Amino acid sequence: MTTLLLHGHSWEEAVIAGVALAIAAIPEEFSIVYTLYLSLGAWRLTRDHALVRNLPGVEALGSTTVICTDKTGTLTEGNIVVAETATVENGILTNKGVLDTQTLELLAAAVLASEPDPFDPLDRAIIDYAMQSGVDVPSLHAGHLITDWPFDPNDKYVTHLWKLPVGTHQVATKGSLEGVLAHAHIDDVSLKALNQAHSAFARQGKRVIAIASASSNGPTSDRKLDEAPLQILGLIAFHDPLRDGVKEAIATCKAAGIRVIMITGDHPVTAQAIASELGLAALGDGGQLATGDDLDAADPVELNRLAATANVFARTRPEQKHSLVKALRRQGEVVAMTGDGINDAPALRAANIGVAMGKRGTAVARDAATIVLLDDNFATIVSATRDGRRIYENLTRAFAYLIAVHIPLLLAALVIPLVGKPLLLLPVQFVILEVLLHPIVSLVFEAEPASEDIMMRPPRHANYALTRRALWRPIAIGTVLGIGVIGLYLLALSWGWPSPQARAFGFVTLLMAQPPLLLVERLPERSIWRTRLAPTRELLGAFLAIGITVGAILFIPPIARIVQLHSFPASGWLWIMLVAAASTLWSEPLKRRHN
Repeated sequence: MTTLLLHGHSWEEAVIAGVALAIAAIPEEFSIVYTLYLSLGAWRLTRDHALVRNLPGVEALGSTTVICTDKTGTLTEGNIVVAETATVENGILTNKGVLDTQTLELLAAAVLASEPDPFDPLDRAIIDYAMQSGVDVPSLHAGHLITDWPFDPNDKYVTHLWKLPVGTHQVATKGSLEGVLAHAHIDDVSLKALNQAHSAFARQGKRVIAIASASSNGPTSDRKLDEAPLQILGLIAFHDPLRDGVKEAIATCKAAGIRVIMITGDHPVTAQAIASELGLAALGDGGQLATGDDLDAADPVELNRLAATANVFARTRPEQKHSLVKALRRQGEVVAMTGDGINDAPALRAANIGVAMGKRGTAVARDAATIVLLDDNFATIVSATRDGRRIYENLTRAFAYLIAVHIPLLLAALVIPLVGKPLLLLPVQFVILEVLLHPIVSLVFEAEPASEDIMMRPPRHANYALTRRALWRPIAIGTVLGIGVIGLYLLALSWGWPSPQARAFGFVTLLMAQPPLLLVERLPERSIWRTRLAPTRELLGAFLAIGITVGAILFIPPIARIVQLHSFPASGWLWIMLVAAASTLWSEPLKRRHN
């Protein structure tokens, strides 16, 4: 303002110059574009069964470096069925389809250790198999469940004390073999055979639980006393098939530089068998396996080492997930963590992207999550990550475009007053550009499909869009374009053109530079001359919008009067096309990647 006053301009012109500079300095369209991209990205992800609850999570997906995932129901179908049983009688007798007395007793005890009306897939599998085997489940559950000792997260077992319809009491326990062994009795010979059978099941990737039961004298209000008579009856092995496409999804993660960590409550041998089948052993530093006990015993240094090297964590508890997420984030990883239980909420909140299960997840887990998987499928996480990369890549291109077109506005608002000339851009022209044209044109990038190699490159840093590598070219292009536009405007004034005509000359040059600039930023790392990329409907629409805008402000008198522009001689178009093309396409020879 002061500069214009010193050059003899009126207060009105000085105020308009100040407003123009303020508008040029504040990029109003950036927030509009950012919100639109994330909203449209969230809509697209929802169509692919990933419900976004927090919009910034869409952007974070594109920078994910580690995915920590549950096994059951995420990597597997969650369709748990009983595969085999093994009973204790003078050693181990592996059931081969013969429903002998010991097997029926084992199944009856497993039913009593399960909930009467179960939600848990494991309990449902036990009851279904028991009924198919001839066990009278309704009769067993017709008794009275006197004491329901809760699940012990340390030993991973649960105990029920029943009063049966015949009037006797029975205690029944199910859980991990090591947990049940800590609270039930078995002779040494049977123990050796039991461990052998357990190892054989686990090596096949089966989930294995131990069953113990005994007659009881009634409730004591003391868990240790209630469990004192327990005798181990045998094992039940479950099969849960891998989901279709999961192996391929993990291979895609490997190619994309995304590390996958499987976290499960299963036995280490079972977890390792599943991991090998999935190809997880080939990821990370040697594919190391760790257990919940390893995490408990680890000091901060060892915890960081395990977080950096182990791809499989077995016999884990929810609070250990939280510790693992924090260790990974301290190492600079961008972590996506899956969970479905109430106790998973802290880990989901601690992760960059909390992923809750929509089908089997609790309301608490969903509330704590960034994204809810509507199909509980690991492959959906990978698909969402791929789309997150596409969204982040396109958002980076849109920001580069906006920076390139914003610099000429700022230069014009700064330089022209300094040389004492009439303003090149008035507030109404800034409104046309920043509120109407730029947000619409920048949506061209949102519709761009993902690059063919988008999942064959390592994740980009979350702040990549603000790095020198990402910004130098749009800043350079914007500066050259600004010099070209200002130069033409000053040249027109030197020719004696009136200011509305000279202003139209410079403004139209800025508009006509938009199409080649869109093409340049559409392929920021590939030459537009050497790459065949079909134009999208949005790109053609943007070209049409630019053309209509130019025609309206030059050749429709009422609009021309509002924007204070006037058509110029036809000879000026040659200068416009030359400057518009040269100031944007000069950077093409500098593109070397993918050429």
